[in-house]
Amino acid sequence: MHITEEQLLGGALSRLYIKHQWERNPNLSVREIFSSDDGWQLFKQSAAITPNRVDNVNRYGRVATIGSSGKYYCGGYLDYMHCRCCNGGCGPNNGCNCSACMELDIEKRRLPKGTLVNRDGAPASRTQKDGKTFYCGRRILQRTIDCNGYCGPHDGPQCDACQALNEQMPRYMALLTSY
Repeated sequence: MHITEEQLLGGALSRLYIKHQWERNPNLSVREIFSSDDGWQLFKQSAAITPNRVDNVNRYGRVATIGSSGKYYCGGYLDYMHCRCCNGGCGPNNGCNCSACMELDIEKRRLPKGTLVNRDGAPASRTQKDGKTFYCGRRILQRTIDCNGYCGPHDGPQCDACQALNEQMPRYMALLTSY
Protein backbone atom coordinates (compact mmCIF):
# COMPACT_ATOMS: atom_id res chain seq x y z
CA MET A 1 0.00 0.00 0.00
CA HIS A 2 1.35 3.40 -0.97
CA ILE A 3 0.88 6.13 1.63
CA THR A 4 0.90 9.72 0.44
CA GLU A 5 2.58 12.61 2.20
CA GLU A 6 -0.86 14.13 2.81
CA GLN A 7 -2.01 10.93 4.56
CA LEU A 8 1.11 10.85 6.73
CA LEU A 9 0.57 14.48 7.70
CA GLY A 10 -3.11 13.75 8.38
CA GLY A 11 -2.17 10.90 10.73
CA ALA A 12 0.27 13.08 12.66
CA LEU A 13 -2.21 15.94 12.82
CA SER A 14 -4.95 13.59 14.01
CA ARG A 15 -2.81 12.46 16.94
CA LEU A 16 -1.88 16.05 17.82
CA TYR A 17 -5.54 17.04 17.61
CA ILE A 18 -6.55 14.19 19.96
CA LYS A 19 -3.81 15.17 22.43
CA HIS A 20 -4.84 18.83 22.29
CA GLN A 21 -8.51 17.97 22.87
CA TRP A 22 -7.65 15.65 25.80
CA GLU A 23 -5.56 18.40 27.41
CA ARG A 24 -8.59 20.69 27.22
CA ASN A 25 -11.09 18.01 28.34
CA PRO A 26 -9.75 14.60 29.43
CA ASN A 27 -13.31 13.21 29.60
CA LEU A 28 -13.75 13.20 25.81
CA SER A 29 -13.66 9.92 23.94
CA VAL A 30 -11.96 9.63 20.56
CA ARG A 31 -15.36 9.24 18.92
CA GLU A 32 -16.54 12.50 20.48
CA ILE A 33 -13.38 14.29 19.37
CA PHE A 34 -13.79 13.18 15.77
CA SER A 35 -17.51 13.95 15.70
CA SER A 36 -16.64 17.65 15.27
CA ASP A 37 -16.14 18.94 11.72
CA ASP A 38 -12.42 19.66 12.27
CA GLY A 39 -11.82 16.26 13.82
CA TRP A 40 -13.69 14.45 11.05
CA GLN A 41 -11.63 16.16 8.33
CA LEU A 42 -8.39 15.08 10.05
CA PHE A 43 -9.74 11.56 10.46
CA LYS A 44 -10.61 11.32 6.75
CA GLN A 45 -7.10 12.53 5.80
CA SER A 46 -5.51 9.80 7.88
CA ALA A 47 -7.96 6.99 7.08
CA ALA A 48 -5.32 5.00 5.18
CA ILE A 49 -2.97 5.13 8.17
CA THR A 50 -3.51 2.36 10.65
CA PRO A 51 -3.94 3.71 14.18
CA ASN A 52 -1.48 1.04 15.36
CA ARG A 53 1.76 2.92 15.18
CA VAL A 54 4.31 2.54 17.96
CA ASP A 55 3.70 5.11 20.66
CA ASN A 56 5.19 3.60 23.82
CA VAL A 57 6.53 0.52 25.52
CA ASN A 58 4.48 -0.51 28.54
CA ARG A 59 5.90 -1.67 31.88
CA TYR A 60 5.88 -5.29 30.64
CA GLY A 61 8.28 -4.28 27.86
CA ARG A 62 5.64 -4.75 25.17
CA VAL A 63 5.17 -2.26 22.33
CA ALA A 64 1.89 -0.45 23.00
CA THR A 65 -0.06 1.22 20.22
CA ILE A 66 -3.20 3.31 20.16
CA GLY A 67 -6.27 1.45 18.93
CA SER A 68 -9.41 2.80 17.30
CA SER A 69 -10.94 3.55 20.73
CA GLY A 70 -7.99 5.77 21.68
CA LYS A 71 -6.76 3.23 24.25
CA TYR A 72 -3.34 1.59 24.35
CA TYR A 73 -2.98 -2.09 23.38
CA CYS A 74 0.06 -4.36 23.25
CA GLY A 75 -1.47 -7.56 21.82
CA GLY A 76 -0.23 -9.65 24.76
CA TYR A 77 -2.35 -11.77 27.05
CA LEU A 78 -4.44 -10.05 29.70
CA ASP A 79 -3.01 -10.26 33.18
CA TYR A 80 -4.80 -11.52 36.31
CA MET A 81 -8.10 -12.73 34.91
CA HIS A 82 -9.99 -13.11 31.68
CA CYS A 83 -13.37 -11.46 31.48
CA ARG A 84 -16.45 -12.53 29.55
CA CYS A 85 -16.37 -9.45 27.32
CA CYS A 86 -13.23 -10.25 25.29
CA ASN A 87 -10.97 -13.00 23.95
CA GLY A 88 -8.26 -12.68 26.62
CA GLY A 89 -5.91 -10.58 24.50
CA CYS A 90 -4.88 -6.97 24.98
CA GLY A 91 -6.42 -5.43 21.87
CA PRO A 92 -5.17 -5.16 19.20
CA ASN A 93 -7.59 -2.38 18.29
CA ASN A 94 -10.33 -2.21 20.92
CA GLY A 95 -11.86 -3.94 23.92
CA CYS A 96 -10.03 -4.86 27.13
CA ASN A 97 -6.42 -3.97 27.71
CA CYS A 98 -3.83 -5.32 30.15
CA SER A 99 -3.02 -3.39 33.31
CA ALA A 100 0.26 -2.09 31.82
CA CYS A 101 -1.60 -0.58 28.85
CA MET A 102 -4.33 0.82 31.14
CA GLU A 103 -1.49 2.45 33.08
CA LEU A 104 -0.42 4.17 29.84
CA ASP A 105 -4.04 5.28 29.27
CA ILE A 106 -4.09 6.89 32.71
CA GLU A 107 -0.63 8.47 32.46
CA LYS A 108 -1.02 9.91 28.96
CA ARG A 109 -4.40 11.45 29.74
CA ARG A 110 -3.25 12.64 33.18
CA LEU A 111 -6.39 11.26 34.78
CA PRO A 112 -7.08 11.79 38.48
CA LYS A 113 -6.59 9.03 41.03
CA GLY A 114 -9.30 6.38 40.87
CA THR A 115 -10.15 6.99 37.19
CA LEU A 116 -9.83 4.30 34.51
CA VAL A 117 -10.63 4.30 30.78
CA ASN A 118 -13.49 2.08 29.61
CA ARG A 119 -13.40 0.02 26.40
CA ASP A 120 -15.03 2.86 24.43
CA GLY A 121 -12.13 5.12 25.38
CA ALA A 122 -14.07 7.24 27.88
CA PRO A 123 -12.68 8.02 31.36
CA ALA A 124 -14.80 6.46 34.10
CA SER A 125 -14.77 6.82 37.88
CA ARG A 126 -16.37 4.89 40.70
CA THR A 127 -19.41 6.35 42.36
CA GLN A 128 -18.99 7.73 45.87
CA LYS A 129 -22.21 5.98 46.81
CA ASP A 130 -20.84 2.42 46.79
CA GLY A 131 -17.21 2.92 45.73
CA LYS A 132 -17.44 0.00 43.30
CA THR A 133 -19.56 0.93 40.30
CA PHE A 134 -17.95 2.78 37.37
CA TYR A 135 -19.71 5.52 35.41
CA CYS A 136 -18.40 7.59 32.51
CA GLY A 137 -21.10 10.28 32.51
CA ARG A 138 -21.61 10.15 28.74
CA ARG A 139 -25.06 10.61 27.26
CA ILE A 140 -25.24 7.38 25.27
CA LEU A 141 -28.17 5.55 26.82
CA GLN A 142 -31.79 5.72 25.73
CA ARG A 143 -33.79 8.18 27.78
CA THR A 144 -36.65 6.55 29.73
CA ILE A 145 -38.71 7.29 32.83
CA ASP A 146 -35.98 5.69 34.97
CA CYS A 147 -33.01 6.99 32.97
CA ASN A 148 -31.98 10.48 31.88
CA GLY A 149 -29.81 9.03 29.11
CA TYR A 150 -26.50 9.46 30.93
CA CYS A 151 -24.25 6.73 32.24
CA GLY A 152 -24.35 8.08 35.75
CA PRO A 153 -24.90 7.32 39.38
CA HIS A 154 -27.95 9.55 39.94
CA ASP A 155 -30.60 8.88 37.28
CA GLY A 156 -28.92 6.54 34.84
CA PRO A 157 -27.70 2.97 34.77
CA GLN A 158 -24.24 1.99 33.55
CA CYS A 159 -23.44 1.88 29.85
CA ASP A 160 -22.13 -1.43 28.45
CA ALA A 161 -18.52 -0.20 28.48
CA CYS A 162 -18.69 0.73 32.17
CA GLN A 163 -20.37 -2.59 33.03
CA ALA A 164 -17.42 -4.33 31.37
CA LEU A 165 -15.02 -2.11 33.33
CA ASN A 166 -16.62 -3.27 36.57
CA GLU A 167 -15.97 -6.86 35.51
CA GLN A 168 -12.33 -5.99 34.74
CA MET A 169 -11.73 -4.09 38.01
CA PRO A 170 -9.67 -6.85 39.72
CA ARG A 171 -7.14 -6.53 36.87
CA TYR A 172 -6.77 -2.80 37.47
CA MET A 173 -7.08 -2.68 41.28
CA ALA A 174 -3.46 -1.62 41.87
CA LEU A 175 -3.87 1.27 39.42
CA LEU A 176 -6.86 2.65 41.32
CA THR A 177 -4.75 3.33 44.39
CA SER A 178 -1.46 4.33 42.79
CA TYR A 179 -2.62 7.11 40.44
